[in-house]
Amino acid sequence: MARIPALTDRVVGEARAQMPSYAALGHPAVTATAAALIERMLAALAEERDLNDDDCRELREYGEARAQQGISLVDVQHGWRIALRDFRAALAADGRAHQVADGVLLELSHAMLDLVDQAALAYGQGHREVELEMARLDHQVRAEFVRRVLHGTLGPAGIRVQAHQFGLDIDGEYQAFRTRSRSRDADTELRQFLRSDGHRVVFTTTIDDDIAGFTSAPAELRTDAPLGLGPVGRLDDLARSFRLASRLLLTADVFDLRGPTELTGVGLLAAVVGEADIGAELVEYYVVPVGAGPAARVVIDTVERHLDTGMHIETTAELLVVHPNTVRYRISRFEELTGTDLRSPVTSARVWWAIKHLRATT
Repeated sequence: MARIPALTDRVVGEARAQMPSYAALGHPAVTATAAALIERMLAALAEERDLNDDDCRELREYGEARAQQGISLVDVQHGWRIALRDFRAALAADGRAHQVADGVLLELSHAMLDLVDQAALAYGQGHREVELEMARLDHQVRAEFVRRVLHGTLGPAGIRVQAHQFGLDIDGEYQAFRTRSRSRDADTELRQFLRSDGHRVVFTTTIDDDIAGFTSAPAELRTDAPLGLGPVGRLDDLARSFRLASRLLLTADVFDLRGPTELTGVGLLAAVVGEADIGAELVEYYVVPVGAGPAARVVIDTVERHLDTGMHIETTAELLVVHPNTVRYRISRFEELTGTDLRSPVTSARVWWAIKHLRATT
């Protein structure tokens, strides 16, 4: 007990030499706490008892303090192993100097190990509680950062500061994404999938019950879940990328598209979904005159397939399993009822838009 200060000083010196986290605290800061705990441990050893409630409370607070100081539980445990080794060696040396029987020294050594196990449970509990709270707060900070970046409410200076805090390259290229949140398991699987290559940076949050965020570009993803992917851009341009990702996810929902959806893959379908008023007007011009019965639906389906095939009569007939003359008749009937000429590129684009809007709304 009398040599606690000298032994503590040696243990702390070894811990600071082996672990940068302890070195950053400074010798006096580590020594004060360590000496008080060692004194408690040796008092319990001398009194031949387990650690009491006061001891455990002190140890829990010690674990909490180390976690708040940024020292990992692994480093804390390593420090305790250093202390245990040095104090067992000191105990053995003192025992031999005083001719203490080996059986007594062995019994003391086992008792010390038991006390260290009890201490580990107490300081480990305190450390883990703080770690969990800090992780929760860190998650909240990250999630709020992602929301503000995606909504465009964080200015350039704020983006630079927080990007540095999170280790993001301010000049890097990123891609916003958005997908539906189906279940907790599905959300976990998606996050694991987004990080599947081991190198991709992924920041996620929830927006209106959807999973949203950004990932380092290019995001070459393979998944069956509908996933809107905005264009590649810098962090300060991700608000625009996210708006398009949201539009593309809605497009995927409307047209039952699976997997990652980018603007290059859906083209004007995103505009069809976004410009509902224009689509409704085009339907009035180019769909309503055809009628609403089964015969009208056959004509509209034929025209849609005809436009999708690049207006090739034979290809359309093969897909519909009808004679080419049947296709010609239906197209002629459509043109007659609507007063259009599908050979006009502008007219055919309007008709295509009207039919796709009809599909989207029905």
